[in-house]
Amino acid sequence: MKKFWLRELVRLLNLLSPRRARRTPARRTPEDLEPGEEAVIACVHHHGGSGQRLMALGILPGCRLKFLRLAPLGDPLLIEVAGCAYCLRRREAGLIELCGEEVL
Repeated sequence: MKKFWLRELVRLLNLLSPRRARRTPARRTPEDLEPGEEAVIACVHHHGGSGQRLMALGILPGCRLKFLRLAPLGDPLLIEVAGCAYCLRRREAGLIELCGEEVL
């Protein structure tokens, strides 16, 4: 009986996980791109100062972003913006929103 409750608790926690949050098709992030694919940055969300840090680094709306590659274990991501390569955690990359369907 104890294992059942533990399994059920893990299932419920997985459902509440922010990684499982459903995205609308219009909300695209660098994670949604394939290696070598480019897109235009629509906006950078400001959550806890991380978005401001990204903008200070030069990741600004209107710039072209190129997804270079993903680390073997899935975190971090390597992107290129304005000729500079950045290595970002998935959480930080999730703050970058790309233009809807417009992929370059």
